[in-house]
Amino acid sequence: MTDQTDDIALAAEYSLGLLDGNARDAFAARISSDPTLAAMVDDWDAQFSELNGEFETVQAPNVMPQIEQQLFGQTRRPLLERLFAGVALWKLALLGVLALVLVKAILLITLN
Repeated sequence: MTDQTDDIALAAEYSLGLLDGNARDAFAARISSDPTLAAMVDDWDAQFSELNGEFETVQAPNVMPQIEQQLFGQTRRPLLERLFAGVALWKLALLGVLALVLVKAILLITLN
């Protein structure tokens, strides 16, 4: 392949996001200094963008919980949820009332 053919292929790969790491950085540097190369990339971008019109946009599924499940086993629940798991609201209210009674009793004892 000639240099021109190589540049055309590289411009297409760059436009599609197929170049990785150092190759992408080196090509991006060449684009900024070579208007002909920048025009090639713009042409490829325009050609590839026409292909997108045939497809509707689809929201990507949230697969993070499944990944965490596979990597770490059971997914972790928030701290408060773990602390109060299975505790009914009436139990929390009763605990609050008992705490108030205890504080009142301590205050009565220390003030007398």
